[in-house]
Amino acid sequence: MLMSIDRAGTGSRDARLRRQQGQGLLALSAALLLLMTPLLIVVDTFNGALLRGAGISGLSQAVKMAYLALLACYALHTRSGVLVLCACIVSNAVFVLVHSLADVSVGSVMDDAQWLLRFNILWLGYHAFARMTRDGLVDSRWLFKCFGWVSAVLFANLLLGTLGYGYSQYGKSSDSEQIGAVGFIYAGNEMSFMILLCQVILCGMLYHQKGRMVPYLVVCALFLLASVLKATKVAILGSVIVALAFPAIEMFRGALSFKMSSMRGPIIGFVAIVLVLAASPLIIQLVESTGLFRRIEYFFHEYGLAFVIFSGREEFTREFLSGVWSQYSVVEYVFGPGRHEMLLRLGHPVEIDVFDIVGSFGLLGLLLYYGPFIWAWCKGSRALLRSSDALTISLVLSSILLLVSVTAGHVIYSGLAAPYLAAAFGYLFSTASPPSVGRSARSENGGASHAG
Repeated sequence: MLMSIDRAGTGSRDARLRRQQGQGLLALSAALLLLMTPLLIVVDTFNGALLRGAGISGLSQAVKMAYLALLACYALHTRSGVLVLCACIVSNAVFVLVHSLADVSVGSVMDDAQWLLRFNILWLGYHAFARMTRDGLVDSRWLFKCFGWVSAVLFANLLLGTLGYGYSQYGKSSDSEQIGAVGFIYAGNEMSFMILLCQVILCGMLYHQKGRMVPYLVVCALFLLASVLKATKVAILGSVIVALAFPAIEMFRGALSFKMSSMRGPIIGFVAIVLVLAASPLIIQLVESTGLFRRIEYFFHEYGLAFVIFSGREEFTREFLSGVWSQYSVVEYVFGPGRHEMLLRLGHPVEIDVFDIVGSFGLLGLLLYYGPFIWAWCKGSRALLRSSDALTISLVLSSILLLVSVTAGHVIYSGLAAPYLAAAFGYLFSTASPPSVGRSARSENGGASHAG
């Protein structure tokens, strides 16, 4: 009897020890994620500098793989995390297996893996930041500091690019005329979207704080200046849209209810419009100095308005639909032929996210990797009917994301933006509809409390 009791006690102690060790690893993983996430933009900057100076380009990929492994480690400690991790593994395996039936080359597998792992960062990152938000490890202060730091690094790169260091948006380093600043982040439209992503988060959080009208307008002006230095249509127009979106949503909600809860929306919206109009001569002069207007004028006269809006992507789309998509088999319609095979058939990417994803991973890939952002927009659109700071920011973010994805591309599968999109949506949707503490603890950890 005593021996059986002793064995039972030993088993109970072992179980508690394993639980404590697991919680310790979970807390360590969370701490490392919170530390690494703001620093990824610095890694991308150093990666671009190494690529330009020494032709070395593997730093960012290596760090992102370590980051993905850390996300997977974090996911292993919760039941929902294990489900997300299994979904990533199964979907990766299915696509690689189906695509390998037609092409087993190393290039095919590597091209697929490169894209799929970016989507995995989004899935696992969303789970991690949603969980850390519910556990109190991520709050509005951390999110604001994170995106403030990322914005500072982006601005530093833009200033370096303006001074002639690093890459330009258009034109090679050997060209006599270069348009737009990039700095040392080796990305074009991805960086434009990162500017808008940071503006949405920072301006959205400032807008919903009382007495922050002046800081809101100042930050909007800084992002507009950064967008002009970037010299892309997406960045400049997107920055103006973001600045006006928050007061517009508040006014729309008030108009629907025939009741304006405060005059903040109309006042900020009016002041923002006045400031944009007042600054428009300076903005136009700055944009002209970048050479963007000359580029737009040339393409408008040569190819028309559609080419100016989509930068030739409408031609790529027609070419893809008529020459590639129409020739797909039933299996390829569902799973796609793979990224490598799609590029072989078309010769170049479409550079519109919807068609690049469906062309590579079929309708199933479109559902898995584009569908969640449609869901995010639908959920965020509830902010039009009821006041919710988190849902309002989510609506603006998902609207900008979808708009950029169908006009400029390089957003849904952006390795630069993926960790920050995951952090933003994970925080926003967790604060918009937080689960009850008891239910969360039971469903996630099987009754065990979370360390940290």
